[in-house]
Amino acid sequence: MRKQALLFCCAQVVLLCYAQIHKNRILVFLCLGLFLLYIAYTCIHNYELPVLLFYLPWTALLRFSPDSISFYTLALLMVGCIEIVKNKFQLKNYYVSIALVIAVLSLLAKIISGYRLTNSYLMFLAMLVLFPMLDFENRGYDFYWLTVSFAIGIIIAALTAERFAGYPNIAQYIKVDSYLSITRRCGFYGDPNFYTAHITAAIAGCLVLVADGQRRARTAVLLVLAAVLVYCGFLSGSKSFFLIWVFLMILWVIEICQTKGKLTRKAALILGLLVFLVYVASSSLFRDKIDVILTRFSWADNASELTTGRTDLWKIYLTAIFDSPRLLLLGQGFTNVLIAPRASHNTLIQLVYQFGIFGGTLLVAWQWGLYREIIGRQRLADVKAIRTAMLAAGAILPWIALDILFFDELFLIPAYVYIGIQELCSKHKNI
Repeated sequence: MRKQALLFCCAQVVLLCYAQIHKNRILVFLCLGLFLLYIAYTCIHNYELPVLLFYLPWTALLRFSPDSISFYTLALLMVGCIEIVKNKFQLKNYYVSIALVIAVLSLLAKIISGYRLTNSYLMFLAMLVLFPMLDFENRGYDFYWLTVSFAIGIIIAALTAERFAGYPNIAQYIKVDSYLSITRRCGFYGDPNFYTAHITAAIAGCLVLVADGQRRARTAVLLVLAAVLVYCGFLSGSKSFFLIWVFLMILWVIEICQTKGKLTRKAALILGLLVFLVYVASSSLFRDKIDVILTRFSWADNASELTTGRTDLWKIYLTAIFDSPRLLLLGQGFTNVLIAPRASHNTLIQLVYQFGIFGGTLLVAWQWGLYREIIGRQRLADVKAIRTAMLAAGAILPWIALDILFFDELFLIPAYVYIGIQELCSKHKNI
């Protein structure tokens, strides 16, 4: 069913693009309804996560209008509710307890500051309870199909957004930054760095699977997907994407060299990488994209300019947090209040800014519980350090420059990483 599911998803998003381009309300409604029905179907048959990862880059387009709620968020809530019914309404006490304490602390913060309840706040609390109901420990997800689904969803979204950016109806969902000689694309996301955070996560998954010794056909698929993802990443003109990509290449070469296996396979993989890098450096397909990134690097004379003002923002937010006992202890109560007025562009800072030390610690404990649930009680010796570092670098490292708390990625991307680590641990344990 995996291939059929992937084909269905591809056909559905193509139809959605057509509906949005022509602003056909009835067809858009049918596409969104079909999306929810198919997510429900996959949830009932226990393979919803690959489908959810496929649609993650399409979150912005899965809505009636640019300012309406995304049906993707509704789908996540629906999946959690279906899982509760399948589990005979038995909730997981660990996550319910954390959600309740976070709710009390955040409501207290809201009352003190005079903030109102919002739909996003209520959905966030609901997700803390509902998302762990996906029963990861008993699903046995295939990390290969998770990665392929995620990568293909990213690639189709990136290329269709590039192709259809000139159509006025769908252009409302597509942001293109153009200034001086710089043009930056970000698929259907409003921020190039959010867009590339998906890409680096998928690239890391592809490279880890190749290093893990997949069959030839699967290895070929993964390498092709990784190459196309690199092109999609270069479309963004993102400095952070470039740095993380280079870091992943270095880790991958080290892992290939030290992994047991045929010398000919290792040599072929490294030679293939060198050929690809030569192609990237010399091809007209990549030339203008490389020039954009190099130009952006050349403008940076200090840390602030290198990070596009992020270090200044971090100082502003940290100063505000440590100057206010209320913010330090309770935070803003998951309220979209900005300083500067810009977001902090750092998930760790945002964690404390929104929930304080107490609530932030509880959210870390929530993630730790999900990690242990998916990984199981694996020994530290079973964890492949470099491959785990690659997954973390590709998926989590971009969060240093992003505010991820208000987005669905906060739940899905860590789960994707944990499943990848679990598969690596299981294989290592069986050798």
